[in-house]
Amino acid sequence: MTMGAIPVAAYTLTNACGRGQDEVWHALRGDASGLRLNDFAPAADLVTWIGRVADLEQCSLPASLARFDCRNHRLALAGLEQDGFAAAVRAASARHGKN
Repeated sequence: MTMGAIPVAAYTLTNACGRGQDEVWHALRGDASGLRLNDFAPAADLVTWIGRVADLEQCSLPASLARFDCRNHRLALAGLEQDGFAAAVRAASARHGKN
């Protein structure tokens, strides 16, 4: 049994090129890779290039989730908060149910 095509109704992206569709596509059209010289403190002496989402350290999770604060969760929250993605998920849930 093969599965038919599944349409993508909404998406967003966050990476070293930018936050959200517009920033990332603008960077890619401008041939920006998003890479920069390593400035990651635990390995700052390693001479290499890294991809880092700018200003993520200045973001924080809501107080109710503060005990889960880490870079990965901040990235997830950034994704949910841009390109209207959270609203699209709520609309899909209202249409199709939460299950």
